[in-house]
Amino acid sequence: MATKKGAANDWRKSPICQMLVKLDRLFHKIMLLLSQIAVVAMPLIVTMTVVMRYCFNSPLAWSEEVIIVLLVWFGFLCMSVETYKDADIAITGFYTALPKNVQKVLDVLRHVLLAIFFYLMFTNSWGVYLINAKRRLPASHWNQGLQYLPIVVGGV
Repeated sequence: MATKKGAANDWRKSPICQMLVKLDRLFHKIMLLLSQIAVVAMPLIVTMTVVMRYCFNSPLAWSEEVIIVLLVWFGFLCMSVETYKDADIAITGFYTALPKNVQKVLDVLRHVLLAIFFYLMFTNSWGVYLINAKRRLPASHWNQGLQYLPIVVGGV
């Protein structure tokens, strides 16, 4: 017969739970990779635009739109990655002075509030994405929904 402590950890060893953990880690790695690509692509596009404008007198019309889309993706992906790593911004001076049991209660409250926030962000932003997915950006002709899709992805 398993002890109480052993029984509490049995669900973590189930194949479904392990598969969900692997999917969660994979999703996190993909979001991290996409944010890294965005942060590298933005200065490259800016540099390329400046060179094209001042050296060849032929600016890239699409560069500003693409940089804005990448910046939005970068921001929401980084927010999601940092929340996953539990590295969100916090003022710890007051928090560390509290007793440990109060800190645990506040941690649970913070996670519940974040879950509610991300749920609302996901559900409400999906409608905004669907509305804008029908349009095109003027210079790049990309789907305008790309500007709103990172809110949906970040909410996941």
